[in-house]
Amino acid sequence: MFGLFLVIYLTKTVKYWNQVKAEFHHPVKSNFFPTISISLLLLSIAYASINQSVAYSMWIVGVILYFVFLIRILTYRVIFL
Repeated sequence: MFGLFLVIYLTKTVKYWNQVKAEFHHPVKSNFFPTISISLLLLSIAYASINQSVAYSMWIVGVILYFVFLIRILTYRVIFL
């Protein structure tokens, strides 16, 4: 399911870039972007018993994405408060 939703959202990003950009800068909607990275972190736990290298790769990507979204959300709050 994660792969399907990822493909759908990436398609939306390519076709409707301005709408996704507006969502990213919206004070409420931007808080939902980290769910992508959190999903990767949770999936890495599920894949840990199946394939360690895939799980580790998913975890690394999830941590980096989460850190990027965290910094973005925190700096947005500081700048506009």
